[in-house]
Amino acid sequence: MKRTTYRKGAFFLIKMSIVVGALYFIFQQVQVKSADLKTFFYQHFFEGIKPQTYLFFFIILLSFINWFLEIKKWQVLVKNYQYISFPMAIEQSLAAHTLSFITPYKTGEYVGKAAYFSKKMRKNIIGLTFFSNSLQLVATLVLGGLAFGFFSYYFKVEIPFYRLKKMAYVLALLILFFLAGYQGFAKKIGWQRFVIYFKTLHHNSGLYVSLLSFLRFVVFSHQFYFLLVFFQVPLDYPIAMMLIGSIYFISAIVPVISLFDFAIKGSIAIYVFSYVPVEALTIVTITFLMWLFNFVIPALLGSIYMLKFKKLEKTNFQQI
Repeated sequence: MKRTTYRKGAFFLIKMSIVVGALYFIFQQVQVKSADLKTFFYQHFFEGIKPQTYLFFFIILLSFINWFLEIKKWQVLVKNYQYISFPMAIEQSLAAHTLSFITPYKTGEYVGKAAYFSKKMRKNIIGLTFFSNSLQLVATLVLGGLAFGFFSYYFKVEIPFYRLKKMAYVLALLILFFLAGYQGFAKKIGWQRFVIYFKTLHHNSGLYVSLLSFLRFVVFSHQFYFLLVFFQVPLDYPIAMMLIGSIYFISAIVPVISLFDFAIKGSIAIYVFSYVPVEALTIVTITFLMWLFNFVIPALLGSIYMLKFKKLEKTNFQQI
């Protein structure tokens, strides 16, 4: 019991160290490199918003498309066991997202979605959630990895391998703490059931969900790009997408709580965009808006479902 508490405490300290370091880096860069804050926000949100109103609404629309794809993924996967309507898929996805908002690697999402189903189905639902998140991670690593490769080659980024070695040790230690913390959880669920599930998953469902995962990456990466356009950042499309993909690739391997996603992605974005002439404050603002549109607002909507969750949970169980 003491060992488990120690592991969780150590893992929490490592995560918070990453977050605090990222926030300090953002503050330092914005303070040193950016223009006056009042001037910046007046130019972009008062003078500049009128001719670009349609673009801003299109950017918001991309958040709806992003979540539509995520919810559709869930509906398609669950139908292998039980049919759920699209409104119910919305409720389950947003409520689970609210729970995942304060947990690393979206672990709260597993609990949130499983709670909507009968006890005998919950292990399978956890398997579905794991499969969905894994496909999204693969899409990010594949497309983001390509972008990062082009980014490194185009800007001739010198990669300090001796530092990467140290970072690899830290990352390995972090992963060990993570796995140790959830060792009991893994034993309770039984990972062999996941293997059985993957074998029985309908082939077309797997391909469809994979396609939706790659489409999601395209949507939210282009949302970042159109925010660059909105803030009148003078970057060519190929270079901008190269930089954006690199941000998501690097941030994909950092086990951060969604609540602090802005801090991690913001610091990574500042570093990546330091290779082009862009103000740090502009990048921080864009990262904040991405976090607000795709994480905070959906979590607030999900909290509405959480308030009436018990009633719906009982109804769902009675039907099953």
